[in-house]
Amino acid sequence: MRRPVDKLLEDIIPAADVAREIVDRGRDRFESDLVTQFGAEAAVGRIGDAASKLPEEVRASMPGLPWKEIIGFRIVVDHA
Repeated sequence: MRRPVDKLLEDIIPAADVAREIVDRGRDRFESDLVTQFGAEAAVGRIGDAASKLPEEVRASMPGLPWKEIIGFRIVVDHA
């Protein structure tokens, strides 16, 4: 069964907030802290997974976002 759009967005928004916090902490912290690295991977995975499940018409309604790259980056992170 397909998840409702509002639930998918509820996955994306807090994960994006976490990703922003990780970025704000800086590269040095990211590179030296395994927990931060795993958190970043989880956030990217959650965002990409939920984005891939959004209906095309929803993604099309937000053309300023690089949906293909968002979804593709999850695949890179999961398999790198």
